[in-house]
Amino acid sequence: MTLRERIKELCIENGTSLNKLEIACGFGKGYISKLDKSKPNSENLQKIANYFGISVDYLMTGKVPTVEENFGTEYAKLIRKIRNDVNLSNALLKYFTLSEKQKAYIIETINFLSKEN
Repeated sequence: MTLRERIKELCIENGTSLNKLEIACGFGKGYISKLDKSKPNSENLQKIANYFGISVDYLMTGKVPTVEENFGTEYAKLIRKIRNDVNLSNALLKYFTLSEKQKAYIIETINFLSKEN
């Protein structure tokens, strides 16, 4: 898949048009269509990636980075533990709906309980 095709696909997935993308990124009309014939500079690639909330690497290759590539090995291990613990996963989903005061209380409680051990 070419860069232009990947960008078109991203536009479709995100409910936007090439024209809207070009305007949002400050490109001239038809810029995206010319990408098959010319090489974009890194600044323009970054603008496109930022628009879609993806990495330049994904934009160029279509390869989804692994958790390790995104966050490092220690975070990847932690994410796997959370994903494998259904009760913890469900509790974390609820945590994000709490007020800031409630979240602070939860963190305080965890810190207190972890000192007990």
